[in-house]
Amino acid sequence: MADDLKIPTDVLSRDLVAPGSNALSYITTSLPDADAVNWFGKVPPDLSLITRSKGTDYVYRSSRRSMPIRPVPPAAITWPTRRGDAAVLSDLSGVNDAVFRQDGGQKVFDHFANTVPGTLTPAQYDDFVRDTVNFLDYVGEPTQIERRTIGIWVVLFLVLLTWLTWLLKNEYWKDVH
Repeated sequence: MADDLKIPTDVLSRDLVAPGSNALSYITTSLPDADAVNWFGKVPPDLSLITRSKGTDYVYRSSRRSMPIRPVPPAAITWPTRRGDAAVLSDLSGVNDAVFRQDGGQKVFDHFANTVPGTLTPAQYDDFVRDTVNFLDYVGEPTQIERRTIGIWVVLFLVLLTWLTWLLKNEYWKDVH
């Protein structure tokens, strides 16, 4: 990880590795599953796996909470939870309440308005969420950089092999009319 992130090993050991573990240990949570179920109603998901399965855009939009992922009826939007997710970043982003507009006598979701400011400005919060989601993407599959590099060489090899095979086929079939 230190090589990929281009940080010195001593900084990795001091700032990123938990006391009593090494750089190759799995990252574990200090929240017991029983407490998570008691406080949130379910065990929080592993966001690195969600980033791998649903993509970084999904996790970024979910963390920003400035735009809904899918249309939500007015009764389903409540604070501090929405769609069953705890608003764990609300102290950084602030509290956003849903704003609705009237459309043909029916309430329709329009946007989120920040009613209680957070400790970060909107630009700082977007940068924080972007960096966090990119780190989750990296942690979900650290070898993806190497895998993509090897993939480019494999595709180039297959193109070259296809071209050589085509030349060989033309050489074998040149006398057949």
